[in-house]
Amino acid sequence: MATISASAPFPTVSSDLTQTPNPLPFQRGGGGQFQIPFSNNQNQHFTGQNPGLLPQIFGQALYNQSKFSGLQMSEDIEAWFMDDVNDDPQRPHQRNPDEFVSPDYLADLGVLHWKLNPDKYEEDEELEKIRANRGYNYMDLLDLCPEKVENYEQKLKNFYTEHIHADEEIRYCLEGSGYFDIRDKDDRWIRIWIKAGDLIILPAGIYHRFTLDTSNYIKLMRLFVGEPVWTAFNRPQEEHPARRSYMGNFGQKVGMPLKAH
Repeated sequence: MATISASAPFPTVSSDLTQTPNPLPFQRGGGGQFQIPFSNNQNQHFTGQNPGLLPQIFGQALYNQSKFSGLQMSEDIEAWFMDDVNDDPQRPHQRNPDEFVSPDYLADLGVLHWKLNPDKYEEDEELEKIRANRGYNYMDLLDLCPEKVENYEQKLKNFYTEHIHADEEIRYCLEGSGYFDIRDKDDRWIRIWIKAGDLIILPAGIYHRFTLDTSNYIKLMRLFVGEPVWTAFNRPQEEHPARRSYMGNFGQKVGMPLKAH
């Protein structure tokens, strides 16, 4: 079933694949705690998920190796330690000299990545395999750029505030490019540059943020288990169950609670 939602943070076209094991045609379309503000001054907080259906509920089952049977993750991703310059966040912010981060290092932090063919996402067997293995039965598409998003600058500021989610965050870049920044075990920022074909999964409870690069355009597919939930909990969140579970699973240093920045 395909539905169009005008109340979501961005105009989306969504497909619910719970009714059939076969891929359905995708429709191309635009696509403390805070929720994204809307043009009608209402806030959207998606609920209704059955926690028992979540493979990553507070991170407990997300990294069961059976989830990866038959799935080959990619090593083709660009990531680096960020510099300490606090200017335009849409610049690369690479150190001098560059300090690149390996896919194994990202995996040790719980970050997963696949390189797919975005030109055939409507009928991509590899994408369907990932969705089936991980239970992603809901998707929507969004175009993020100044021309298509009301209050674009404010939304970017919201995304760029350091936060966690109670669920994993799954994004598949179909066009354009942008940056996901994550914290490592020593609380250093790592910048991950996602481009067309990159499917990335951030685990529940990891501190992160997002922004576009200087191209100011990205088209993303968002994937969820069950109904979509996107609620951000700004740092500090050391006592949040998702954060505590993440720390237990990946052994990050707790350190001092810091404010989001």
